[in-house]
Amino acid sequence: MGGLLYKDFVSVNRIGRIKLTYFLAGLTLLFIILRILLPGSLAGDELYAVTDSGEAVNLIDIIFATFISFLLIGCFCLINSFVGKMVDGDDRNSTRVYLASMPIAKRTYIASKYVFVGVATYAFMSICLIWSIAALAFSTEGYAQLVISFLELFIAPAFSVALMLASFELPLFLVLGKIRATNIKVGILFCLAMVVVGYFLFGDLSLLEKYFNIEVFVSFVSNHMDFLMILQSTMPIISVTLFYVSYRIANHFYEKQEV
Repeated sequence: MGGLLYKDFVSVNRIGRIKLTYFLAGLTLLFIILRILLPGSLAGDELYAVTDSGEAVNLIDIIFATFISFLLIGCFCLINSFVGKMVDGDDRNSTRVYLASMPIAKRTYIASKYVFVGVATYAFMSICLIWSIAALAFSTEGYAQLVISFLELFIAPAFSVALMLASFELPLFLVLGKIRATNIKVGILFCLAMVVVGYFLFGDLSLLEKYFNIEVFVSFVSNHMDFLMILQSTMPIISVTLFYVSYRIANHFYEKQEV
């Protein structure tokens, strides 16, 4: 299985001419250095803003919180793209035909995909946690520190959702193939996009202004902390369970396929 995992790593590790591992390692090192050089305590009066509710906000801390949110979204999207890239690489290199001629069980091939996605999800989650820990370590007490803490609270649930999406995509791509699976995925995304467009055309846009702002986010988290702690603890368990069920389903149908 080691060779299969390395093959998948090579197929997803390059984005254009950039090696993903080097890019993320360098970005993480740069983030930590900048955070050490720019702690929240450096902010003078000119680097503080005031919210509508009168809360003072350290802009240096908020900038680093924004970087964490960008990283979280980027890693989430990368995990979502890995499934298609792995299967596409196998199709281009006729990997399945080659493996069929070797004494390698089909379930080993399926297991390697799930193990790789699981390890990649954990690695990305660890990077996000490193960023949030570094940001918190050099933050000043106050509103911005709460925002960073709340972002850290959402990291595990966010990657749990990423694992759930992978649980849905992996059987589709492995059993149905890239073209049909991509068509199904695009169809679902198109329906969701139409719902969003329909809301912007006919919905109450004042709700976006009311609910989608940082003050509402902080207030919601503060008022529902117990629920979010339970969510943070249970979602990884739920996502791993679904991931295992997905593996069993994919393995069951793939075993019956002719290569």
